[in-house]
Amino acid sequence: MSLITRSLLHNLQLRQPNIIYNLRYKTHIFRYKLFQEFNTTKLQNQLILKRSLFTSNSLFSDESIVDNSIVESTNVIKENNKSKKQRIEIELNEQDLIESFVKGSGNGGQKINTTSNCVDLKHIPTGIRVQCQKTRSLQQNRNIARKILIEKLDNYFNGELSKYNLKKEKVRKKQSKKKKRTKEKYGDKNKSVKENEDFEEDINNINNTISTG
Repeated sequence: MSLITRSLLHNLQLRQPNIIYNLRYKTHIFRYKLFQEFNTTKLQNQLILKRSLFTSNSLFSDESIVDNSIVESTNVIKENNKSKKQRIEIELNEQDLIESFVKGSGNGGQKINTTSNCVDLKHIPTGIRVQCQKTRSLQQNRNIARKILIEKLDNYFNGELSKYNLKKEKVRKKQSKKKKRTKEKYGDKNKSVKENEDFEEDINNINNTISTG
């Protein structure tokens, strides 16, 4: 074997570890790139599948349909809420009334008991009936009877939104606020007074026990 051949073999043996390391490094890089490409392709396929499912559904195929349905449902909800909060104005129709006059009773003298100044008023659609004998005047009783009937019809049709119930709720809230302010102002004072009364009662009980013992 010549000297040149020996030197070449010697150089190859020295370089062999570096060559093997380079090959391993390149192999790892290649595998990593393949893994990245595989994951990217998988994600893209999933996105394509989701889009196809979304667009294939007739309900979501047209965005305008979705927007219109949302707007329509919102309008329905608003109309329902509005109808719930809106009160009905009561107007009496004379054709729906049956009016009769009867003799009065009770205090007021002979004129009340002998004249037909008591108004009996019936609302045909609802069957609500009222009577009025507050004054000796028949015309005044007729007017008052109609006011009473309107109030009853207001309670019948509007419920919590009737004028009577709204006024009643306003008074209740006012009284509740007044009680709250009173409690905040005098709460500690009343508490201390009650504690003193309880203490005095305990002392009296102890004294009574001692005296009886």
